[in-house]
Amino acid sequence: QWLIWVMNTWIERIESLRFSLLDGLQISLLQAGLLIVFAAGISYWLIEKARNGLLVGLSGLLGFTALRSYSFVEANGQQKIIVYNVPQKRAIDFIDQRKYVFVGDSDLIADDFARNFHLKPTRIFFRITPVDSLSNFQQQANYITFNNKNILLIDSTIGFLPTEDKPAIDLLVISKNPRIYISKLDAALHIKQVVFDGSASSWKTVYWKKDCDSLKIPWHDVTTQGAFVMNLR
Repeated sequence: QWLIWVMNTWIERIESLRFSLLDGLQISLLQAGLLIVFAAGISYWLIEKARNGLLVGLSGLLGFTALRSYSFVEANGQQKIIVYNVPQKRAIDFIDQRKYVFVGDSDLIADDFARNFHLKPTRIFFRITPVDSLSNFQQQANYITFNNKNILLIDSTIGFLPTEDKPAIDLLVISKNPRIYISKLDAALHIKQVVFDGSASSWKTVYWKKDCDSLKIPWHDVTTQGAFVMNLR
């Protein structure tokens, strides 16, 4: 027990040091393997004075650098919308390159545990950081345009008048417990994709899914299918 106490105390002291922890670092298993190859090769070269160890180590470092550079280039070209599976919450990230704007329940931002558990791993994976605005993102109440896509968020009872010239909605996100009918929405809007987020009424979702199926509108339920990702590039 004394040794465990010493170990825990040492870890706590290390954590208190500035810059002792790297937050947001993400490497793949292959990259980790190449780092091990680099460390093993260089160690063998230093201990045994063997040139082969140096070549193996440098090869591992070169491979790691190449893969890591490619991952950053890939991140700089990404544009996507993610609707997260957060129980009883709306949580959406609009991602442009390595930046994102969050749209969702404000109390989720203040909840460190929920944010770190549900949102942070994905944000680390995609190498993104928060910003207040994006040049291709515009929001007016529950209507959003992002990279020439039209997104409608519905979380309360709302009605639309039927029309022949129906505006296109690329993504409809339904939250909470609104009194709506998919058939009536379809009569007024050209809906291309429906997503039920983690806060959507479970019993109403059953009927909404049936309406979507009858109208041949694709749907995604994050509570049963996981987070919804729409790639725009």
